[in-house]
Amino acid sequence: MSTLDTVREIVAEHADLPGRDDDPLQVESFVLVVVAEALEDRFGIRVAAREMRPENFGTIARIAAYVEGKRA
Repeated sequence: MSTLDTVREIVAEHADLPGRDDDPLQVESFVLVVVAEALEDRFGIRVAAREMRPENFGTIARIAAYVEGKRA
């Protein structure tokens, strides 16, 4: 499964998915914290609070790119 597919699956567990992967996520900040924790568990990365901003967590595609960058 690709990183994008896994991120989509994680987000779908906690929120409604947008129509496309590059559409803005419409979620509360608490949901992003839960998603970040799931990403840490699934991918073995560390998500710093200061990194949880729209540039990294605004869309499914941005989250996947963020994860890929952390894994590199």
